[in-house]
Order: sequence, then structure tokens, then C-alpha cells
Amino acid sequence: MNRNLYHILAHRPALEDFETNTETEELAQRLVRSGLLRIDTGDKINFVRYSYPFGASYVIFSYRQLYDPHLVINTRNVLRYILKNQQTHSVSEGQLDETIQRLRYEVDKSPHITEEIELKIARALVQATHPVVLYLLLWEEVEMFVTYSYSIGDLLDVQSWESLRWNNGMQTTYGKDYAIFVSADGDPFDESKPGATQGDGTPALARLMIIAAQEMGHYSDIIRDRAGNPISRHSTNLNATNPKRACRQARYQDKQHMQMVLQKARKKGLSRLVEEQKQYQFYKEQHLHWLKRAFIKWHYKLGLQFFFLRCSCHKIGFLGNLPRQLRTPLGIEDAIGDMIFNIEPKADAYDSPNASVREALACVEAMARVPQQVQKWGHPFVRQTMPNLYHMYYHEVIPSCVKAYEMISGAKFRRKRDKQAFKKRFVGYFHYLWRVAKDNRRRRKVKSEE
Repeated sequence: MNRNLYHILAHRPALEDFETNTETEELAQRLVRSGLLRIDTGDKINFVRYSYPFGASYVIFSYRQLYDPHLVINTRNVLRYILKNQQTHSVSEGQLDETIQRLRYEVDKSPHITEEIELKIARALVQATHPVVLYLLLWEEVEMFVTYSYSIGDLLDVQSWESLRWNNGMQTTYGKDYAIFVSADGDPFDESKPGATQGDGTPALARLMIIAAQEMGHYSDIIRDRAGNPISRHSTNLNATNPKRACRQARYQDKQHMQMVLQKARKKGLSRLVEEQKQYQFYKEQHLHWLKRAFIKWHYKLGLQFFFLRCSCHKIGFLGNLPRQLRTPLGIEDAIGDMIFNIEPKADAYDSPNASVREALACVEAMARVPQQVQKWGHPFVRQTMPNLYHMYYHEVIPSCVKAYEMISGAKFRRKRDKQAFKKRFVGYFHYLWRVAKDNRRRRKVKSEE
């Protein structure tokens, strides 16, 4: 029962420009224009590696960083520094031009990723976390890698790949060199397989946002000094070897709370309702006993209403706070099991002979999974099911990010209100329909010419 689910979203994100609010759209546009977004769709890629011998390492440049006039300046500075360490004599402008031309040739070997896809992925990433985390990511120029593969192995160098190739996501911190890696396990925008729980379409989009939320949750957990240097974490020390008392206590209390919720839900008849829903689904898939199927459906749906009523009388009425599409016996069971698993995640990577390190890793993961759980089950449900970690994340971690951003950037963080939201969506919707009709006409014309 207890497992981590990746195919569920509480709300479908806004992916078109007319659907997003002003703040989300501005952040998405900034993320794309920054050149920090690296995407690998399998047949298309928008970045290239530049390997250099000393340190047996490499640096990655995106298509925009090689072609955008505003970004090429910084690209030349990075290459100048690398080449200067490789040779004794000074680096000439001709040598830089030659290196950039070679990198452009390499990145042009792969078909280009359209700006539309870049923006859709950027919008999804922006909506996977609190806006101030994106402001920090952009200010610190954090590279964000997104792959349509199942794991992040194809995004890493060989040495890292050997040990981390099966990871779903990763967030690295070495000094101030951060990077975030996310895998989607499919094309998030291919809706050819409705109702699937894995692969292209909604499952891939859900996986992308859930993993991104967790990895950016790790990033937001970092405590910085006035210069922006990482000095600790809210959950543990910086190296994740010694848990903070407040986070350890919050995790323990939430774990006890969810065990209590599970016991009460079972006493109120959740297990029986789950079996009835499974029976109904079996009959429906096999097209058997339509009369009996209709009775079972009516019975478990009526029983679900009484279940919510009994829960509200025993202080677990928040189980009804799940999004409408998840408010079923199986949905409730999945939500409870998923919540318990993510409060105390289990994996080989979190195992250690040292008890303090095991507890520290559990605290780091549990803290980072608060925004991940919000993506799956929504704020109302997570606020009630893991109240201590939720409060710690949104009342300690996020305000700390706001403070860090204001100290580092010197700018005041303010949320943007979208006063023209209705007008924008109304006009944008008809503009979207016009674009779809135009594309259909173009396809019909091409087809007729063939």
C-alpha cells in the first residue's frame, strides 16, 4: 500500500500563455530566455557538452547560450577561463570564435526544440514550486535539466551515471554550483493515450512536476549567509549527516499522525469500500453483470458519503479535502499510503550504518517532499496530513528563501497580482482557437499537395 506515486496531479497546470497568470508567465519567459533550461526529448536536444582535460570534467551550454547575443558574452567569458587554464599563453578572440563555432556545429546536429515546447516545460516547472524559489534559481543561474527518459542517466557524465543512472531526479550542491535534474518518462504533451498511468501524456507531465517539486524543495531547504553561500539546511546540517531537532520532531509527529489517520480510516470502513470499488472496476473491465455492477457502484458511492460523515465526527474529515477526481476509496487509500511513504521514504540511497546519517537523510527527504505532495494532493489535504512539516516548509523555509533572495539580489520580493486575468484568458482563448484552425488548414494543404 505504501509507495511513491508519480502519475497523480491535484490540478492540471496551465501550459498555454492565455491560461497562466502574469507572474507565472513572466517567470517562464525569464527561465527560457536565461538559457539555463536544458531539454532532452530523445530525438531532440538543446544543449551540448564541452569537455576539458583538467579535472576530467565538462561544462554544458544550451542552444541559446551559443546563439543569443546577450548570452554569448558570458559563454565567451566561461570558455576564456577554461582555455586559459588549459594553456600557458593568452587566449585569442579567434580561438574563442573557433570554439564557439565548433559547439554550434555540435548542437545543430540535433533537431531544434521549439520555443513552444520550451515555454510549456518552463511553465510546468514554475508552477511546481513557490515563485521565490524560481527567483533564487534564476538569480544564482542554476542549470535545470529535463529529460523525457525514465531516468536522468543520459544527462550525466559517465562517472556519475555509474552510480546515479536510475535516479528519477537529482539536485546537486557543490559550493555555489547548483544543478537540478528531472526525468519525465515520456512526452508530457502527447495526449494520444488518455487514462494511462505511465508513459506519454498526463503521467509524464505529473512525473515531471512531482520530481521537479522535490528537487527544488531540496534547493529551497538550503540556508545561505549574506553573500549567498550555503552554510546549512533547515532539515539538517549542510552535509546531511546530523538532523536538526525541529525537523526530526516534526517528521516523527507527522508519522504518528498519519498512522493514526490510517487506523481510524480502516475502522470507519475504508478497506471494505476499497474492495467494493475494485470489484466494480473488475466487472466494468470484463463487461460482466451490468445489474450487479450498477448495484455495487451505487452501494460503495453511498457508503463513501457515510464514510466521510463518520470521519468528520472523529477528526479526520480532511480526507474529503482531496481533489474531486481523487475522492474515491482507492484514491483515499493511495493518498494515505503515499503520504506515509514520503514522510519516511525508503530506498537504498538513504541507507547507512550510521543511525544519525539515516535520520538526517530521512529528514532531508521528508522536508523536500512537502511541495511534491502538494502537487499530488493539493494544499488543503497536505496541510492536514503532514501539518508539522508543512508548517515548517511554508512558514520557515519559504520565508528564509525570501530573505535570502532579498539579501543576495538587493531587490524586494513581491508577488504580482494579475488584474487583467479574465481579459487575458478571454482574448487568449480565441487567439488559441485561431492558431489551431490555422495549423489544421496548413496540414490539410500539405496533405492535399502530397
